[in-house]
Amino acid sequence: PTHSCIAMVFACCSRSNVVEPKPRAPKEQAEAEVAEVPVDPPECNLDDDLAVEENAKVHSTVFQYDEALRDTSSCILGCTKLIGDWDVVPFSPASKPKPSPPPPPPAAPAAPAPVPGLLAPTVSSFRASMGGATGRAAELQRVPLVEGLEYYATVLNSLGGNMGDYLSTNIKKLHNSKATASLSGYREWLLSELPTHASTSYKGYADESAWMANLWIGWTLEFFVELFAQLLAGQDTKRGVDEAYKKTLYNHHNFFQRSAFSVAVQRLPERAAMLRALGAGAADGDVLRELDEFVTAGRIVVQFCLQLN
Repeated sequence: PTHSCIAMVFACCSRSNVVEPKPRAPKEQAEAEVAEVPVDPPECNLDDDLAVEENAKVHSTVFQYDEALRDTSSCILGCTKLIGDWDVVPFSPASKPKPSPPPPPPAAPAAPAPVPGLLAPTVSSFRASMGGATGRAAELQRVPLVEGLEYYATVLNSLGGNMGDYLSTNIKKLHNSKATASLSGYREWLLSELPTHASTSYKGYADESAWMANLWIGWTLEFFVELFAQLLAGQDTKRGVDEAYKKTLYNHHNFFQRSAFSVAVQRLPERAAMLRALGAGAADGDVLRELDEFVTAGRIVVQFCLQLN
């Protein structure tokens, strides 16, 4: 359609702008015909003035034709703007649509929450008593500390051999102590019980006292922390018991106590069975992680109790 419109405009402008030559008079026509008869150049009889006039006419016609062409071009360019007000733009091929970005990869499924094992309440209570301490503790909070010890005694009894009874006997002494119950710090609470030891002229601890309980709790807990550290390192139960006992309780037991303790630890299960019992259905990785947390927290408690003694 665009080419048709341009052609029509070109034709219109050509008819309106091209100057056609005027018809000649009969006399001029006759003279022209005579001038057009081919003659030899040397014998040309045309009048010089007539030749000059005819030549001027030809040049005028050519000039008018050139002017018409220029006017036609201007008309075409002008008319195309008037018809559609078009602008000439360079042609460019249609760009391909950009591919949509790939969808994000599906989110990785959340890791299942670790299943707490039997040691979880003990670890939680010990940490609460430390108040966030990760090294040597300046003070322990009494209530969560005692709760952690009670949880741990229950765990030991569930493993066999009534091993928790060694702790339970001394925990009872803590509960029966005459120390000031309103004091929350374990150290200050123990110091408030010092008058009780006047019965021994302060030469030793009274047997039924928190100080005696603290001493044996520290020694007993030290043995089990070292035993669990051996299990964590991959040692079997028997070897772990021997190594831990030599480092700890062996140095504080008399002959009769050593014999009784040796019989009790023989009832502890093998390493794999003990880890399953401590896990209570948790994955192996969760059991070892919890065991490591107990060893770390237990060592801080042991260090505090024995240094206080």
